[in-house]
Amino acid sequence: MPSYLKRCFAYCSIFPKSREFLNFDLIQLWISNGFIQSSGNNQELEEIGRQYLGELWSRSFFDVVEGDYPVVTFRMHDLIHELAVSVAQTESANMKVRAQDISLTTRHLSFPDPSLLPKDEIGGFLSKLSRVRSVILFEKGSSGEFFLEMCISRFKHLRVLWLQISSFDQLPSSIGGLKHLRYLSLRDDGDIKKLPESVCELHNLQCLDLLGCSELEELPVDMKNMISLRVLWITTKQQRLPENGIGCLTSLRWLFIGGCENLEALFDDIQSLTSLRKLLIAGCPKLASLPQGIKNLKALEDLCIGHCESLRLPEGESNGANSMSRLQSIRFEELPQLVSFPGWLEGSASTLQRIRIEHCPNLSELPEWLQNCSSLRKLEIKKCPGLTSLPG
Repeated sequence: MPSYLKRCFAYCSIFPKSREFLNFDLIQLWISNGFIQSSGNNQELEEIGRQYLGELWSRSFFDVVEGDYPVVTFRMHDLIHELAVSVAQTESANMKVRAQDISLTTRHLSFPDPSLLPKDEIGGFLSKLSRVRSVILFEKGSSGEFFLEMCISRFKHLRVLWLQISSFDQLPSSIGGLKHLRYLSLRDDGDIKKLPESVCELHNLQCLDLLGCSELEELPVDMKNMISLRVLWITTKQQRLPENGIGCLTSLRWLFIGGCENLEALFDDIQSLTSLRKLLIAGCPKLASLPQGIKNLKALEDLCIGHCESLRLPEGESNGANSMSRLQSIRFEELPQLVSFPGWLEGSASTLQRIRIEHCPNLSELPEWLQNCSSLRKLEIKKCPGLTSLPG
């Protein structure tokens, strides 16, 4: 196995056995730890990561649990996981019960449940470590706050802080001191209501995951200062996403907005996201419209919109030859207000490879330009009773 794949594979030992993980998550974890370097030919880091993931999958190191492009869920067989642990040696440690055997050279730590470790034991072994770059916590447990404060105060060069399903009701403001942090995940934390404004001081942060934070009242006011963000996952109780916030994140590659029960409108300066490659919007039942600037996202490759019962897509024609000229996949699902494709999608006719339309009962026609989709490999249309014919 080449060295660039070996360290990516070894890093997977940080997950517990049989743990499922998403392609997006793993690629960003690799990027955050510096395992993926640009090859110098303007290739995106995320694209290189996708290639690495494909190589490992082709070698049968990963099993696909669910593949629903562009999101793919993987899992490692227990024997493969043991191999990853062997390759990682002392670089990673998955702490289950006791901590005495932790190596001083360990860089990546995961805790299925820190409450299984006594507080004095946690403090004792954390104080001995100085090279930790990743902390992955799957459940908060009774020692959660103490554990988190210890990590923030001790590991000043931390790159990854993964607190998924951990149920913190707040984060300490000291988190703003993690100047090297690249990856912060609070996914599925159903208790947190507000993030400390110091989060916006994480100028090197590349991935912020707030998906499933169903009680989050609002996004940080100064989010525009998080200039290095490449990936943003959002769930919020806000009715509208503010201007001069997300639209200022010009490094953003992936934007996922999901489970926003109150959201009625996005931000109008979306066209400023000139580097955006993937836009996924799902589970926003009150979202009535998308900003007109969406048709100016010239770098967009994947557009997925689903489970938005009130949404009407903006009308209008293509803004010229460069409009949507890199779009590779479209997925529309459970959009009862969708009657026809907006004209601004026509610019993608020569690049589209996948189209999936499902549960759009009022869709009555497909565009004539569909006949010109010379790169199209997959067309799926399901449960669209209003569609009686195909173009041509």
